[in-house]
Amino acid sequence: MWFLVLLVTLRQTGVASTSQDSIRLVDGSYSSEGRLEIYHNGKWGTVCDDGFNCADAMVACRQLGYSIGVSLGNSVSHGLSTIWLDGVQCSGSESTIAECRHNAWGVHDCHHYEDVGVRCFRLKESCVPTSGGWSPWSEWSTCTITCGGGLQRRSRDCNNPRPGYGANYCVGASVANQVCNH
Repeated sequence: MWFLVLLVTLRQTGVASTSQDSIRLVDGSYSSEGRLEIYHNGKWGTVCDDGFNCADAMVACRQLGYSIGVSLGNSVSHGLSTIWLDGVQCSGSESTIAECRHNAWGVHDCHHYEDVGVRCFRLKESCVPTSGGWSPWSEWSTCTITCGGGLQRRSRDCNNPRPGYGANYCVGASVANQVCNH
């Protein structure tokens, strides 16, 4: 009976399973934010905010199926269960929050008012970092003088595609000059 109640509760909070070290977000304004909890040794518990940063939030959100995440610090409702993790230090490349460096399971110097919260986001395809590319060069301008060596100019734009969301800008010059009528 207890297992059935737990399974129903998990479905309501959006957690698909209770496999070891599953995580969930609880008591947030949206389903993509809330107090971070982790399932360990058959029991849900919280994560302390000590040292918890953006790399840690990114790992947690990716584990939940989101693109990116940010830490909400301890601005979330307080948990009541075991505090499972403290001193979490992710490099950002881990697949799960449990793979990150941390104190031993259940070893902490925290209180529930230090439970960490996370907000996760899904990026639309157009929000994926895109390196910029140059448009074709414009035609050469008219020479600045008709005799004795003038200049012509042409230009191009970094919009094919536009760089987006922290990706690289186009490499090279956007304007070219050449001597004319010499």
